[in-house]
Amino acid sequence: GQDRSFAVADLMAGLLGPVPYRHRAIIRLEDVGPMSDPAQLRGVADVLAANGVPFAVGVYPRYVGPASQHARQRVVLADRPAVVEAIKYMLAKGGTLVLHGYTRQFGGTRNPTSGQSAQDYEFYRVHFNARHELVYDGPADGNSVAWTRHRIGLGLAAIRAAGLPRPPPRCPRCRSAS
Repeated sequence: GQDRSFAVADLMAGLLGPVPYRHRAIIRLEDVGPMSDPAQLRGVADVLAANGVPFAVGVYPRYVGPASQHARQRVVLADRPAVVEAIKYMLAKGGTLVLHGYTRQFGGTRNPTSGQSAQDYEFYRVHFNARHELVYDGPADGNSVAWTRHRIGLGLAAIRAAGLPRPPPRCPRCRSAS
């Protein structure tokens, strides 16, 4: 258990001397998609890189407009070269690419707000209770292993079509010490 590991650490420190304390953290920038502002992305990368802060860039490659739009706007990352170049700039500044979903919304429904990319959930059903607190209901309808793999495949294909590298299977900076 956790309590025994502290006891062992105390004993080891007595035998081996103090163990240097290491900070382990990474900033994860979420919801970077086709509608993101390229200047803001570059600015954030500059600030984080200048301060030696490790960061990951959570990208979704296909934007879908709100469910209230009669003809919902749809934009893929490949159609926004300035955003793609800004993401490449972030990666060159030390960022790690993370696939944050395909559309970051769930089909034609509000889940729970507008149905718009980066406003709703893609893989999980949620709603607000009477106090406007988010309640997690469970996996999205049809969220099978095959459906999830298909969505991930679509996301990876759209990342590739935009000219971005394939995200690593795990963030190399997020690996635990064990």
